Amino acid sequence: MGVGAAAGFCLVWCSVLALCAWLSGWRRLAAEYPARPAARADDEALRWASARIGIVDYSGALFVRTAASGLAVGPMWPFRPFHPPFEIPWSDMEVGAISPCALCGLRLRIPALPGARVRLFGRAAKACAAFRGAGAA
Repeated sequence: MGVGAAAGFCLVWCSVLALCAWLSGWRRLAAEYPARPAARADDEALRWASARIGIVDYSGALFVRTAASGLAVGPMWPFRPFHPPFEIPWSDMEVGAISPCALCGLRLRIPALPGARVRLFGRAAKACAAFRGAGAA
């Protein structure tokens, strides 16, 4: 692969990531809820987690961390351009019930950001529901 092809690939990849960040509303979530700098020992972190944010599916492309302070979401390293991590405090979101349908996931509602849509799937949905069910505030 030549230098031009590698540069072209990087340009296309970054363009796709920028479009995904804009279409999903990720940048709006990150601007409103910037992530705290460091994880704590009691945080539960899941790598290669899946979520749908807005109209974009991030299947196996995220890390999700549950903590007493809230739910943190960030992209794995290949997806980081234009996707800063964010952390939504539990007090700023409403966590729905986990759907029995595996394709439906766990719906999160953020009243402060009308139109923001976040659904967690698989292990991330179960961890979030379990953490909230345990009475985290």
